[in-house]
Amino acid sequence: MAFWIQESGADRGWRVRRYLQNKAGVFGLVVFSFVLLTTFFGPLFYPVNPFEMVGKRFLPPGGGFPLGTDYLGRDILAGIIHGAKTSFFVDIAILFEAGLSFLGLGDPNVMSWGYMIGSSRIYIRQAWWTVTFPGLAIFITVLSLSLVGDWLNDFLNPKIKGRRQG
Repeated sequence: MAFWIQESGADRGWRVRRYLQNKAGVFGLVVFSFVLLTTFFGPLFYPVNPFEMVGKRFLPPGGGFPLGTDYLGRDILAGIIHGAKTSFFVDIAILFEAGLSFLGLGDPNVMSWGYMIGSSRIYIRQAWWTVTFPGLAIFITVLSLSLVGDWLNDFLNPKIKGRRQG
C-alpha cells in the first residue's frame, strides 16, 4: 500500500528548480525525446526501406545518402531509423538487444542497430561509417537514458534533497 505525502508549494518549487538546475538531466531528456520522435516519425520523413539496396556498396556519407551505404548498398540512415523501433521494442534493454543481434542471435529479417554493426564489422577498415553511425545511435540513446535515470533519481528521491547539488 502506498501512502502519498502532500507537498507544500515550497517543496514543489524546490523540485522544479532542482530539475532545471540539473543540466545533464535536461539534456538527456531532450536527446531521448529526439530519439523517440525519430523512432516514431522518422519513417514518415525518410521513407526508405532499410533492406532495399538503393545505391552502390560503401558509398561514403553525403550526397544522396546522408550516412552512406553499407556492404549491400542499403541506406544506413534508413537502417538506423527503422532499427530504433526494434532496439526499443524487441527487448526491454537496448544494450541486450544490440548485443544479441551483434552476435548473430537476433532475427536477420528485422533491422536493428546491433544487426547493423554485426553484419558490417568485417568491413570496418573499408567503410568506417557502416559501424560508426549505428554505434553512435546506441551510445547516444543509452547515455541519454542514463542521464534521465539519474535526473529521475534526483527529482523523485526525497532522501537526496540536502545531499547533492544539481
